[in-house]
Amino acid sequence: GGAQFTLMTEQFFVLDHIRCGMSDIEGAWGVIDEWMRPKVEYWLLKRMLSPVWFPERKVPFTAGQSSVSISVENRYSFTNLNELGFEWELGNNKGKVPVELTPFTKGGKIEIPVPAATKPGDKLIFRVKNAKGDLITADGIILGEAQVVLPQPVAGAPKYEENDKNIIVEGD
Repeated sequence: GGAQFTLMTEQFFVLDHIRCGMSDIEGAWGVIDEWMRPKVEYWLLKRMLSPVWFPERKVPFTAGQSSVSISVENRYSFTNLNELGFEWELGNNKGKVPVELTPFTKGGKIEIPVPAATKPGDKLIFRVKNAKGDLITADGIILGEAQVVLPQPVAGAPKYEENDKNIIVEGD
């Protein structure tokens, strides 16, 4: 379920120093703590309920490709995505891209230029902000499949010696 019990974990006192509030009764259920700091769950909830949604976590990419196409959905009821600011970041490269997508529309595409040094497995980060500059959502999308190179042993197996009381292991 996606039920959210309280926004803030709060605790207060009534007569005779009796504690009340959700944090005293059921534990710390809120997505914001007593000091008004967002918890991890706040950011998860913000992303899960975001009106701007990137449905893909990974997109096809091969080295040397000049651009990538990113899918986007508009879950707003009355806002066109052209009213928002879409910022992207890929390594040291950053930019803004206009997005035109009417309310309640899926299948929008954003074309992002890819620098020549980009390799498979790099992460493209989007930040979407409203006209006031407030963060609506942020998302990371992996480009292609990362080429994972596992370290190889170079020193060989360690030597060990076992006696009545100890096991001695030596190696590089």
